[in-house]
Amino acid sequence: MYPSLQKSYKKRFPFRICTTSYIYPDYIYPNAERLAPYLDEIELLMFESSPEECLPSKQEIQQLAVLRKAHDLSFQVHLPIDIVPTHEDRKIRRQGIDVIRRVFDLSSPLLPSSYILHLPWTSKSREDADIKRWREHCRNTIAILKAEGIPGESLAVETLDYPIEWAEPIISAFDLSVCIDIGHLLLYGFDFDAVYRKYSKITRGIHLHGVKDGRDHLALDVMDASRLEGIIRTLKGYTETLSLEVFSFRHLASSLAFFETCWEQSVF
Repeated sequence: MYPSLQKSYKKRFPFRICTTSYIYPDYIYPNAERLAPYLDEIELLMFESSPEECLPSKQEIQQLAVLRKAHDLSFQVHLPIDIVPTHEDRKIRRQGIDVIRRVFDLSSPLLPSSYILHLPWTSKSREDADIKRWREHCRNTIAILKAEGIPGESLAVETLDYPIEWAEPIISAFDLSVCIDIGHLLLYGFDFDAVYRKYSKITRGIHLHGVKDGRDHLALDVMDASRLEGIIRTLKGYTETLSLEVFSFRHLASSLAFFETCWEQSVF
């Protein structure tokens, strides 16, 4: 028997509090079913697209749709990360586009709040010419996705290991959204406050997790309380989704408790 959270956090914060669909070592639906009474949203991790069985079945999507209505639940879909929609090779980019299209069509009955998209940096060099070429690959991929009917604002470009400003021309040109992964920003030495101030109006999702000794996706309580309180104060006025992007029940339970304590200590 899997453990359950001891209290509900639904409607506890101005934003939707969320976590991943891999808190328990089980499939997506059993995770969502157990978490649904306690949280506002579930981040559906569809990290692997191959083999096809890695993605939820249509039956599982139907079950999730029933769960959504029964528990006033919403979903965020994390698109697969085993694709490379920024690859130099057009055929590999096309494969990524086809996967994104398939996931979009499969999950559309769930009315996801956003689709989290990685635009990975694949070059060993970071010269201006490399950035320009990478942007062209991004541009080609997003143009095809939009032409095939995927709304730009539904795609939230996640902050990764490069400055999100590199993707800004693409985000602006195609009216994309942003997913600010605070853990990634801390891990790679970027300024969360500056990124949030710049992109808050188009941010559809925020991912939060602990970072320590070069490792991320840890429980939040590895962070100093003062640092988390500062992050919370920066988030004043945020009303979209905040996902505690951890991958175990122990990390989720301690993260929720620590976050709530820091929330109560923060001055607004």
